[in-house]
Amino acid sequence: DTAATNLLQRVGFTHDHHQLVLLDELDDDDVAAAAAEALAALDRACVLHAAPLALALHAPKVPARACAILDDGTLVSGDQANLLRIWPAAAAAVAASEPWAVLEGHEGVVGVHGVKCCIAAGPERMASAARDGTVLLWRVAPPTPPMLLATLRGHGDAQGADVSNARVIAALALLTSGRLASAGSDQPVRVWEVPAAAAAST
Repeated sequence: DTAATNLLQRVGFTHDHHQLVLLDELDDDDVAAAAAEALAALDRACVLHAAPLALALHAPKVPARACAILDDGTLVSGDQANLLRIWPAAAAAVAASEPWAVLEGHEGVVGVHGVKCCIAAGPERMASAARDGTVLLWRVAPPTPPMLLATLRGHGDAQGADVSNARVIAALALLTSGRLASAGSDQPVRVWEVPAAAAAST
């Protein structure tokens, strides 16, 4: 549409026979700087006019793979570096440049990394899953520091299909019973009890 076209032209694209092309004389740094400025302008305009796209939360240059909104409005992102970044609702509302907390727990598997999904798992609870075959259950209740409550393992064992990347978990869901369901490359859907206690377990 017109707005999207205008944004791309501001970055450096130009019309060429009904298509948008990037000029050869622009180098990567020029495009990156123009893109950053254009996105910042878009954020300001959206906030000013209360548009659906309100703001952008910036993280290091690592591809994000997942995001979730927790029950209290806290925003969570999961990335290819196996990290979870937390923005409480108040910080997200002002587009804080730095996350409130960065959580480590997932591991790489033979050089393969990445959080694949994260979801709200009840009041003050978040679940994350990754390529390492684990579901991690966290307590997230700003301003209290986050806490790992449980590490749930099972994907990639003998109950599943013998496939490559058998430990990769690609989806999580919270059931009405309060239990967690996970599914991945090894095919079975696994259902987990959500521990209520704050003690870590495996």
